[in-house]
Amino acid sequence: MYAPARAYKCNNLWEGVNAFLRCGRFVRRLPATVRGCDPADVLSRSFTLTRASWRVLWAEQSLILLAVAPAISFVVIIFSEAFIASIAPTAAVAMLVPAALAVVCVSMFWSAAIVAGANEVAEGRSPTVVGSMRLAAPHLPAICAWAFYSLTVGIAIRLLASVFGRFGLFLTYAGEAAWSVATMLVLPAIVIDGVAAPDARRHSRELLGSTWRTRLSGLLGFDLVGALIASPALLVVFAAALLDNGPLMGIALITCFGAFIAAGLTTSACVSVYRTMLYRQVHGRPVSKLYDLAPLERDLVPA
Repeated sequence: MYAPARAYKCNNLWEGVNAFLRCGRFVRRLPATVRGCDPADVLSRSFTLTRASWRVLWAEQSLILLAVAPAISFVVIIFSEAFIASIAPTAAVAMLVPAALAVVCVSMFWSAAIVAGANEVAEGRSPTVVGSMRLAAPHLPAICAWAFYSLTVGIAIRLLASVFGRFGLFLTYAGEAAWSVATMLVLPAIVIDGVAAPDARRHSRELLGSTWRTRLSGLLGFDLVGALIASPALLVVFAAALLDNGPLMGIALITCFGAFIAAGLTTSACVSVYRTMLYRQVHGRPVSKLYDLAPLERDLVPA
């Protein structure tokens, strides 16, 4: 057993900073199995995992096209809904829920196609857009079932978090992060091994004990990278607001919107590649040479 870090009484800000640094040094002296939540170590592994996933995406251009596909599908669904609304407004209102479900299922399908493509890369083959779609298509019922289940849980988390008022935003992120960590290997199990959605959820939970560190590192890393991608656009909006220029503000808002979309698509694709390689690693299957195995092997806990 290790003695807990000492508590430090902080009379001012400087003493508080010193206390935080001393606690950090204490944590770094612990073995790797104990200091899995060291912020510096987690961030280092996170960036490593993000770079490894991006390397696979950049090497296979078809995966980048698959990453852009959700945005195209979303635009098509929105324009279809708008076209229906121009002809029959009542029918458009009735189609809102099916359209929302279609967006969720289509987005999950494209993530499954990226998983299939990344699995092809790991097998030493070069994936194509059509080939990845063909590999994911037989599992469409399980993919849609998982998308609907995940959407239901996400709505439940947000409803429960809203009860806590000002802390609701933090609790929403914490709950969704915990859910994402626990279910990270569901989609690869469905696409790679053809497992049904309930069995895939069960299998992902069973592997949680040996993979939680690398799952959490990847999740935090991809969220941080997405925030870094979108942050310059926020600075442009802030500058436009200071100048009080209407046209410039419009351009800044459009740029910000595009940056957030790009950040979301990039991080989503990286997560799909990452979870594929992690799934193969924990099952003893070869991983692509483009992917850095060091953070995966270091964070896995022997069962």
